[in-house]
Amino acid sequence: MMLEPCAEFIEKYKAKLGIKNALAVIHSYGISSKSVQFVPEFSLMPDNVIISGCSCQLNHLRLHINISKVSMFYALNDYYFYLQHNDGERLCSVLEQGISSLLYDYFYGVYYGYNRDLASAGLLDVLRPASPPTISQLHSMLQNKYSNLDITFNIAEAQLPSSTFAYQLDSNSTLGGCYLYGEKTHTCQTLEVLVYMQNFNQSLIASIVDEMQTNSMVLALKKVIPISLKFSVPDSSNYSSLTGLEHLMLSPEYEVEV
Repeated sequence: MMLEPCAEFIEKYKAKLGIKNALAVIHSYGISSKSVQFVPEFSLMPDNVIISGCSCQLNHLRLHINISKVSMFYALNDYYFYLQHNDGERLCSVLEQGISSLLYDYFYGVYYGYNRDLASAGLLDVLRPASPPTISQLHSMLQNKYSNLDITFNIAEAQLPSSTFAYQLDSNSTLGGCYLYGEKTHTCQTLEVLVYMQNFNQSLIASIVDEMQTNSMVLALKKVIPISLKFSVPDSSNYSSLTGLEHLMLSPEYEVEV
């Protein structure tokens, strides 16, 4: 790795470089983000630069950062000197190590495009905010995967129960220190996924249930709306737990809340 030439370049132009520029330089030298360390510098009268220096040590490139010039951390500068003047040398050491780690996460989080390790691992998309899935996308995914089945969606209102917190009556109450418990309901819209099957097929049902319980799109949509999964077959002759309706619902064990 070209640690020394990179360190010399940053040290030479540190007065003109911001963090983004320095990370871009490091990236251009092909240096892994794992080889970069951020060293917090505490000063009551710091230079008017954010990067106070750059050095190499033990196969690491060390960027020395004036903490008082980083808006996210500047308050810790005064706290460091408070500890230093109150016999808190060990806490100062802990503070330095903690801030060093936080600076790394912060700067490479803000400027993740210069994190060569994330880019090579294909993880940049994880850091970018993903567009929330839609119901129509979920329907298309299921219909494409199970093209031989008729899958319909329905938005319905449901009364969902929720437990109330225990409530202790005050000491002047005629019931003394009893606790009251109860249950209340609230109206919520739910997404019903109804799968029509020509014949009862246990393995196919298990496959769809597993898909609905593990698919990332479903899991993301669950955060927005509750989802219920139900199956329907036109003929109950092959399965004793079905009733004699036009569209027969399978027994409750196949009505799956996901």
